[in-house]
Amino acid sequence: APREALRHLETALSLWDRVPDAAERAGRPRSEVLREAAAAAGECFAASRSVALAREALAAESGT
Repeated sequence: APREALRHLETALSLWDRVPDAAERAGRPRSEVLREAAAAAGECFAASRSVALAREALAAESGT
C-alpha cells in the first residue's frame, strides 16, 4: 500500500501547480502532502526519494 500511496501523492504533487485551489481541494497545504509522500517513500525503502521529498517540504514550509 505505501508504494501505491506514494504514486498517488506524487501524481497529486505533479499536478499541484496546475490547480488554482489545490490546497483547498486536497484539504491540506502542499507541504503536508510532501511530508506524507516522504513518509510513504520511507516505508517503501526509497530513502533518497524520502529525503528529497522531506527537504522539499521543509523548503515549502520556510517559504524558500
